[in-house]
This record gives sequence, structure tokens and C-alpha cells, in this order.
Amino acid sequence: MKINSRLLKIVNFLYHNNPTNIKEIARSLDISERAVRYEIDNFNFILEMNNVPGVQKLPMGTLKIDKNFFNTKYVPLLKDIVKETKENRSSFIKFLFLAENSINISQTAKKLGISRATVKNDLLGLEDEFRMNNVILEGQNIISSEKNTRDYLLKCFSKDINALYYFVPEKNELIYSYLSERISTLYIDAVKEFIQQIINIFKNTDNAFYEFIFAYIIITILRVKENRSLCDIKNENFLENIEEYHIITEQAESLESSLGIRFSKVEKLQLTDYILGFVSYSYNTSVLENWIEIEIFVKDLIALVNEDIDYNILHDEQLAEGLLNHMKPLIYRLKNNFSINSDIHIKAVEEHFNIFYLVKKSLSKFNSIICKEISDSEIALLTLHFLASIERNKNKSGNYNKNILLVCYGGYGTSMLVKDNLEQNYHVKIESVISYFQLSNYDLSDIDYIISTVKLKNRLLYPEKPKIIEITPFFSIEDQKTLEENYIFKKKNNEIRVSVNEIVTIVKKYATIHNPESLNHELVKIFNKETLYPAKENKFMDYISPDKIQYTESVKDWKESIFLAGSDLLQSGYINNSYIEEIINVTETFGAYFVLGNKIAIPHGQLAKNVYKNGINILYIKKPVTFPNNKKVSLIFFMAALEKNAHLNSLASILGLAKNKNFLLSLEKINNNIELFNLIEQYSE
Repeated sequence: MKINSRLLKIVNFLYHNNPTNIKEIARSLDISERAVRYEIDNFNFILEMNNVPGVQKLPMGTLKIDKNFFNTKYVPLLKDIVKETKENRSSFIKFLFLAENSINISQTAKKLGISRATVKNDLLGLEDEFRMNNVILEGQNIISSEKNTRDYLLKCFSKDINALYYFVPEKNELIYSYLSERISTLYIDAVKEFIQQIINIFKNTDNAFYEFIFAYIIITILRVKENRSLCDIKNENFLENIEEYHIITEQAESLESSLGIRFSKVEKLQLTDYILGFVSYSYNTSVLENWIEIEIFVKDLIALVNEDIDYNILHDEQLAEGLLNHMKPLIYRLKNNFSINSDIHIKAVEEHFNIFYLVKKSLSKFNSIICKEISDSEIALLTLHFLASIERNKNKSGNYNKNILLVCYGGYGTSMLVKDNLEQNYHVKIESVISYFQLSNYDLSDIDYIISTVKLKNRLLYPEKPKIIEITPFFSIEDQKTLEENYIFKKKNNEIRVSVNEIVTIVKKYATIHNPESLNHELVKIFNKETLYPAKENKFMDYISPDKIQYTESVKDWKESIFLAGSDLLQSGYINNSYIEEIINVTETFGAYFVLGNKIAIPHGQLAKNVYKNGINILYIKKPVTFPNNKKVSLIFFMAALEKNAHLNSLASILGLAKNKNFLLSLEKINNNIELFNLIEQYSE
């Protein structure tokens, strides 16, 4: 009786998931249920021939194997029957070369049970491949920078490293064995705890974030243990002055204690640099340089997509906020030459390629801002935000009865798409949307079902409650059948679908509402659903009047210009003094990022912080003042905002003024605030 690699995969799955069932094995290993039954029968025959208890076949297709089997002498024998594939072997040799900075051909051949000639053959072409990825060889040794070596390890072997974290049916056993010998369960638990603390602080539950940071920390541990630490890092001054670095340094103390390893300052700065690629928490120079273009681009992108769909998403603040928060780390990733590349994101939008291509086409304008090409995976992630918004803006029913915990693989857009599909079409209440990494720590006492788009490794840890239902993010016919089989039924077409805003509009016709905002909130509580509040879009000139414009011949320095520009808003109660001080502090730390060029600047502080009302004040300085980095400024638009979209129209208008040659030429001739007001009014859109 022949033992093949498929049978070994099934045995491996049984080891990690005992008990399990035929359907689960077939789904996880992508083989037919008939093939599973065939291989299990073969396996039982072999075990019986050796007087070893076989796999028990229980009712409902459940399979169970005696745990003691995995401690017998037969398990290593089974592993030796089928050698690793050439692809896995070659991949391991490349991994070993990178991980150890050199390769010993004789030792490697002996370890793998192959000839020296085979190892040499597997090494052919690696030098060119390494060179193309900035990894330089000298003979059989790597002499390139530590940063380049780590980056290539991360690029090639992130999935293999994450096999330490969760079950991967097709993992490279050679790499897994190498890592398992060096990274203990204690190390893995400590890294998981550290990442959990970080995501709690930065509010990022995207699995791409988990996997990238987990893999990088494991690589860092391997390298530091071998005394291969980073020596320097770009943007050191910037990184050590941002809040993220201090948070990560503080959280890393417990990680260092658990690992028995001390990370250098440069190591912590590099970790901060990578985390910045996934979060948007505080100031970020890559973002600040283009903050106006980003906000306007997001607004234009939403408007463009809105034209070609059947639902109005123009005032979806959740969409705008999601895109802005996505754009900031996206820019950081692109400018620092690392990107998310995953087919799962593209697959998630393959049924909506019209919107995908619409987004992709519109990104050509954005490419000119950062001079980088955006991958299809990144575009797919942006598309998911729009798909989630479309689902949000369809009419929804407020009739729920099943408490659901939704476990998703993808990021925010994918998760919201699945959530909104369930809430709109089924009698469910989504209690929370989490990543599968968070499942083990979640309180399941009030949960009726776990619906997961992930194949859960520990799916049988909860045999009674709640039941786990696995579906794809795409709600196929098979998924719908699975939900129905578990008594999660679709809503009827004649169920009432009404929004809170519609109710308020009707009430206004027949009664006076003294506090519309409170009424909205109370109605939302009753209907247990979200509402989108209508957004009032003020135009630029709505904020501008002659008394909001100051004219002066000169100022002592740039700090005085900031104080003078914000003084009217301060005296009028729009802001407090801390708002102005924050702008000065940020400028001293990060530079005058708000100077557009052509001697125009738009200083601003954090949204809603120390702000009481939306406002713009204008200062014209006849003799230009010099800001940090030798930036000259004559015209200052000092802005304060309570809401994210308060000044989008104003920003577009100001950007237009900064690019208008006629306006700039005329600006040099003005002599008072009235003339400046008339000039701005003349050239504003």
C-alpha cells in the first residue's frame, strides 16, 4: 500500500485538529471528500497491519485518532517516506542562506540527505536573485546591510514564519522545523502578547498588520540572538520624536523581559518605522507633505465612484474617514518601498471589477503626488472601502435575533462588507468584528454563533457554544445554504426598511423638534442601527470676510506670524491658546510641512483638539517671513476644524489660488485687507 504526500497532509491535519471531520479536511486541504475517505481507509489499513489503533469514524462524519499515536515510532517513519519536494528543498536552502548569512554546502547536503552537487544546483541563480533584491554575496557569504537581508527574508518567507502562529496546510516542513528549534512557544506567546497590546493602542485589527509585524519580530529575534543587529536607520530624528516610538519602546519592555533579549534603540526605531506603515496615529512626514492633495483626492475619488453606482455614498463620513486613514499608511509604505501584496484582497473584489477598475483609473492622479505605482492588492483594499460603503447605504432592516461574532481575515473594508451583507440580508446582530488572532481572548458568553471567513485552527475548542459557521467573504450559493442549515435565515422582501433620517424628516412636517441631534440618537438606540447625518458643505467664501483678513508690513519671525494669524480666531472663541502653541511645536519638530510653495501656507492643528468652532483667518505679510527649511511665506490661511470634512472645499480653493499665476501676480500689489478680500473672491472657485 503506497503512502503519498496527500495522506501525510491529512495525518498532519489530524495532528493539529483532533477531532475533526471529513468535510473540514476536504475544505482545508482543497481535496474531495471522497479522496479523504479513500486516504483514511488506506491509513487505517496500514495501521492495522502494524497493530496500531486506526482513525475512529464517528457519527456526522467526525474523525478522531488516539492522541498516543503521535508519540509512537511510526510518526517519524511516515515523515521519512515522502521526501520534501524540490521546490520546498530549494526554498529551504535559500532561507538557510539568508538566515545564517552564509551556506556550508557539505553540512547542508548532509542535513537534507542529498548530494553536494544537488545543493550546488539549487544555489544556481541565487546570486543574481539576491543582487536584484539588494542582497550582496561574496563567495558563499552575505555582505550586504542587515536591513536588506531582513527585508528579503520578510519578502520571501513571511508566510512560512507565520506558520508558527497558525495552522498552514501547505507549510514547508524544513523551514518550520528550523524555526521551531529556535523559536520556543514562550517566545511566540510573548510576541503575540506584544502585538495584541500594540493593536489595542493603534486600533488596527487587519491581519496583514498581524502577519507582517509577527514575521518581522521573529526575524529580529533570530538575528539579534546571532549578534546581527541593525546599526543605523534613516529618519532617526523624526522617528524618535513621534509618539508611536515612545509607545512601542514602553510596550517592548515586557517583550524584552519575556524573551531575555535587549533590543537596541535602532531596533525599536525600525519596528516603529514598519508599524507606521500600517497605522495612522500621530504626525507623519510622508503624509504631512501632501496632506491637502490627499484630502482633496479622497473627496474627488468618492465623487467619481458615486457617479457610476446606484447608491449615494457622497456624504458617507465613514467612507471618507476610512479612505483617509488608509491613505496615510499607504503613502508611508510606498515611500519606504514595501507594499501589501496578497491575492486574497484581489479575490475579494473580483465580482466587482467595475468598481475596482474605476478606482484604479482614478489613482493615476494620485500617482503623480507620490511618484510611485500602486499595486493591485493595494487598489483592491481601497475598493473594499467602497463596497462596504455601498452595502451601508442600501436600506437596512432593524430586526435582529441572533448574536453573532464575526471573525474575518481581511482588513477594515472586507470586514465591513461581510458585516453589512449579514446585517442587511439576515436576522442577525453583529456583536463585534474581530481578527482570528483575537478569538482566543474574546468573551463568548453572549454569542450564539461565530461566523468566520477564516479556517480556524482551534475551531473545536468550543464544542457546545457557540457554534462556528465558516463562509467565504463572497456569499456564494454554498455560503447561503450553510447559513440556512444553521437556522440563520434571510429577511423577507416585504419587511419594513426605513432610515432614522426619514423618520425625522416626517416628524418635522407635523411638529417642532427642539433638539434634532438628541432625537436622532434616541431613534438610533431604538432601531439599533446606524444613521448617516446629512453633511452641510460650506464653501470657502462662507468663512471669509474682510474682518477675517489681517494685513501687515512685516513680522519679527515665523512664530509671530503664527500667533498673529490665529489671534482673531482665538479672541473670537473659535480656538484656545494651546491650539496655536501646538502648531508652533509641531513646526519646530517636523518642519513647515504646511507651506504649499509660492509663499502660501496653511497652518493647522489636530482635528477638534482645542477647537470650538470651524473657522479660517487670513494674514498677509508684505515682507515675506522665513519658516524652517528656508521656506518663504507671505500669505497665511490659518485653519481650525471640528469635523474632518469641514474645510475640504476651502482646501481645494486655496490650492487653486496657490497655482493661479494671475492671482499670485496680483497678490504682490495689494495694500490692505479689503483689496485682498476682493482678490480672493475674484479668483476663488
